Amino acid sequence: MRLPSGASAQLLSAALGSGRSPATVRVQLLARAVRMGSLSAALFVPLLAWVAHAHASPLRVALWLAAGALISVTRYGLAGACLRAVEAGPLTDEQAADWRRRLLLGAALGGANGLLATLLLMPGIDHDGMALLTMLLVCWSTGPLSATHAIPEHATTYATVFFPPVMLCWLASPFPGGWAVAAVLVLLVASLLGQSRANGRTLSGALDLAVERSQLAREVSQQRTAVEATSNAKSLFIAAASHDLRQPVTSLKIVVEMLRDPRVETAPERRAALLARLDTSVNALDDLLTGILDLSRLEADVVTANLAPTALDTLFEGLREAFAAQSSARGIELQFVPTDLVLVTDRVMLARMVRNLVDNALRYTPQGSVRVEAVRLPREVCIRVSDTGPGIPADQHARIFDDFIQLQNPARDRSRGLGLGLAIVRRLCARLGYQISLSSSPGQGTIFTIVIPADRIAARALIEPPAPEASSNSLRGLRVLLVEDDPLVRDALSLGLARLGAQVTPVPGVSALQTMLRDQRPAPAWDACVTDMRMEDESSGYQVIAALAGRLPRDRVVVLTGETRPDLVAAMTANGLRLVHKPATSAQVATALRQALAARQGAEADADETAGR
Repeated sequence: MRLPSGASAQLLSAALGSGRSPATVRVQLLARAVRMGSLSAALFVPLLAWVAHAHASPLRVALWLAAGALISVTRYGLAGACLRAVEAGPLTDEQAADWRRRLLLGAALGGANGLLATLLLMPGIDHDGMALLTMLLVCWSTGPLSATHAIPEHATTYATVFFPPVMLCWLASPFPGGWAVAAVLVLLVASLLGQSRANGRTLSGALDLAVERSQLAREVSQQRTAVEATSNAKSLFIAAASHDLRQPVTSLKIVVEMLRDPRVETAPERRAALLARLDTSVNALDDLLTGILDLSRLEADVVTANLAPTALDTLFEGLREAFAAQSSARGIELQFVPTDLVLVTDRVMLARMVRNLVDNALRYTPQGSVRVEAVRLPREVCIRVSDTGPGIPADQHARIFDDFIQLQNPARDRSRGLGLGLAIVRRLCARLGYQISLSSSPGQGTIFTIVIPADRIAARALIEPPAPEASSNSLRGLRVLLVEDDPLVRDALSLGLARLGAQVTPVPGVSALQTMLRDQRPAPAWDACVTDMRMEDESSGYQVIAALAGRLPRDRVVVLTGETRPDLVAAMTANGLRLVHKPATSAQVATALRQALAARQGAEADADETAGR
């Protein structure tokens, strides 16, 4: 869309450059046009008086000069006040409409110059003088009209007051051809107003386009800021994770070095202490990697909520027992208020949220108490975890839920956690449709509140009895194919699964598996498979599944992966893979195998029941 030059271009430029609303920009242009018209009067008012002085009385000339000066000063003051208001700050729509009405009145005052010139200067004038005055009036009017030729309401107001008296004067004059002059003036005004309306439509569309472009530019800027913030957050995340990884790895290297040094005392007590340090370092690594993995799975939206009626008193009791030793060692009174509430929720996710909040409270409360309670309100259920700790400044309330944020642990003391617990709580709340809020101030303790909609409340009678846990030797006799290219992991996992009773066939990769399937007779058979997802020869768990097609159902394959990218985790989950994330213990892999077999047996039982019907 191409705009006319002049005022239209000025308006569009103002809209793009100032960030003001279209209504404000229109008012600004009107004010500039009114001011310009008032300044042009300094030339035309005395010029018209000079032309008419030979025929008009001195009184009428004086009145014309006084009226012209008064109108000019009034219009100039009105325009100046409006421009100052625009520059002082953004106008509301109501303010812009009010100024528009005032400026249109100023346009009418400008048009009154034509009326006054006709009444005061033309009576008694000869034909040539009248023609000269008319020519000067037309020239005078073109300035204000051209300045606002894209704002029809101004042009219409000005022209309908300015020109009709001049036209009537020519129609009533005794001079020949007066009607022709009046007709020319009518055509001139009609042409000017028609062009003004056309330009107004063009300008309105262009101004809308300018506003849209400005809005898009702001959105792009906001997105760029968001991308930069995300990039910075990832950099901080990686830096914090790298720091927290180095600490236990350093401890591991030192302990291993001491165990290898023949000069180090090897008494049983000494070795037990070193092994305890090894165990602590391994647990620290596992905690960090598990936390990062949990964040990744939540970001990938692959965590499925298993909703079922859950008794909060049972959940609280389990947490009370889990934290009893920690709270006792720190001298903190840990209170779980009895409740009879039952919620339809994911028990594991809700327990994880409350556990993280309690763990956070115990770590940062030097003395006093930590209290956990569930409160039923008319529209919601609130699970509150309150402590008597040092509190959190108000300007840090939102930041406390970010990844790796520990406000009171600048030295990254491992005993005070990793800074992932509250980030996981925030994501779990979002996953379940809950809200998490924080009430705290320095020196007043902290209250975290999980807000759960009241429609999640259930009757206690709906709670199903817990299923019996599988015994530790439930893998006895199970034939397991293990495809893993890393010899250390392959050997360790083979020993671990064999210790649980499985008959393990370890294979170093896809090529070896394909050779075994092609050459071995009779063809090998397995009840389940454990495979690494990404191997050194660029093969993957997908190729293992393809090689086993027709021999082993996909749902009996457990996939080991160290992948944490949300998009890749989501893709593997969407393909129906049962994932176990590294680092994993043999017990975790065994649990996944039992779940795979149980799911398969359940599906087969359902199919048999359906066929029987």
